[in-house]
Amino acid sequence: MAARKTASRHDNVIFRFLLDNEDEVRLQGTALIRSGEMVLDISADAGGDGPYLIVGRECKHWYQGENSALDRDHPMQAKWALIGDSYVGIWVEHGDEWLFSFQLGKPTA
Repeated sequence: MAARKTASRHDNVIFRFLLDNEDEVRLQGTALIRSGEMVLDISADAGGDGPYLIVGRECKHWYQGENSALDRDHPMQAKWALIGDSYVGIWVEHGDEWLFSFQLGKPTA
């Protein structure tokens, strides 16, 4: 990954999660990309998922981080990489491994 010289913010990002044969879970949030890291700020939903604040550090060709939200319910870790025009990764929470993906769209700031 090439280092970014400026930060970009992406609001209204839809994060999609899949676990086994369960229905897809969608959460909305914001992604902030800055030099050497990508921050995922995902709001809590009515079902009790979230909030999540993941500072993903750049590691070769992917990002990885863990939830650092102050009012988090559970520890979790995630790794994700850009594949085509989508970010795709693994989200580990409660011992479950979820596949997750999101697209950024145009920056809002």
